[in-house]
Amino acid sequence: MSHQTASAKQFGPYEVLEKLGHGGTAVVYKGRHSKTGAVVALKIMPDSSIADPTIEKRFRREFDIARNLTHPHLVRAIEYGEIGDYLYQALEFVTGKNLDRRVRDGGPLPMAEAVRIFSQVTDALQCLHDHGVVHRDIKPSNIMLEADGAAKLGDFGLLKNVSAQASVLTRSRQSLGTLGYGAPEQFEDAKHIDHRCDLYSLAATFYTALTGQLPFGSGGNLKILRRKLLNQFVPLGELAQVDADLNEFISRSLNARPQLRPNSCAEFVACLDRQRLQLAAKGSKARVTPVHEPKDEPDDEPDDTANRRRADRRPVELAATCEPMFDKGRQNWTAAVVDLSMNGLCLRASCSFPIDTILQVQLQTTEDPSEAWHLVRVRWVKPSARKTWNIGCILLHPLSAARFEAMQEAGVPKKVVFHSGEPVQVPA
Repeated sequence: MSHQTASAKQFGPYEVLEKLGHGGTAVVYKGRHSKTGAVVALKIMPDSSIADPTIEKRFRREFDIARNLTHPHLVRAIEYGEIGDYLYQALEFVTGKNLDRRVRDGGPLPMAEAVRIFSQVTDALQCLHDHGVVHRDIKPSNIMLEADGAAKLGDFGLLKNVSAQASVLTRSRQSLGTLGYGAPEQFEDAKHIDHRCDLYSLAATFYTALTGQLPFGSGGNLKILRRKLLNQFVPLGELAQVDADLNEFISRSLNARPQLRPNSCAEFVACLDRQRLQLAAKGSKARVTPVHEPKDEPDDEPDDTANRRRADRRPVELAATCEPMFDKGRQNWTAAVVDLSMNGLCLRASCSFPIDTILQVQLQTTEDPSEAWHLVRVRWVKPSARKTWNIGCILLHPLSAARFEAMQEAGVPKKVVFHSGEPVQVPA
């Protein structure tokens, strides 16, 4: 077989039309079969990758597993071959864009669109699980959206057949997956995982589709992994209009402990079906509502802010740091908690934040990491002395009575040294 390269116009029986993207070990092109005219996605592994036999075996296994899976919402595997020093797979070509691009271009999905897409993807994922296969890399860029709106789950590079003999391709304690979406156990020991890691990734992907945000925020890998292990995420209901049932389901799915997550895709399907029925009911109600019906006047201030002002507030002086959950800029601003209630707190910090910014506040008075972090939403900002600001915040997870008393007792007067220099506005 003559040596050919992926950059050539002709690659074996396929005409290479354009480059679609690339991953860790392969490049994907749009190709057309010279004889049949069939358009495919060519996934080509460069010759440099074949030097590692594990990568080559994984590439072959990926195709062998995918070839035996048939579902309308799974990308179909068509052909496997070797041309010169290159291995390739011919896969079903999906017209349209992936979910990641859809959200980047058009913003968060409306609930009806999200329910439709994820009902299809969850059904496809159930097909994998029914065959004893775990995907291990569900994320928005691996969900393809056809022009007619159909969704297809693809990229099977990390498939694991949990019903087969122990694989030698994934080493014990090896880390596999995409950190923003993968379950924490995948980054501790990807060899010994089960289908519940896919439910975690599916929930994280759904969260991003509805909000445009990663559930565990931004920052370095260690910071994000720590948040995952401590379940430090903003509940979906804080960022999107969802009912309590869906909010609770996504929170359970994102739990760091697999045994506390839902046990099957069927539970996700049932939850999405309930959302579909609610949307249909709301649509029917809207069609019979007179357009001139008066609407309630909005309150002057959010209920949680009013409750915060009426709450039992105690002065404290707790040294702390604060950081925007979803900001990629500077982190760990020096701060102090200057008063506290069971559902909120007031920070004094060397910068101000836009209203509704979600912050992580880390107290410096506890050795227990699970007790140190608190998620808050900014409700008001006022200038204070020495180029600092007072920042009124609502706790996303209100304190228990015992925790409130413990924090009050820990809040002995303590001098907090703020960063010097001009205050900086952190973008929303």
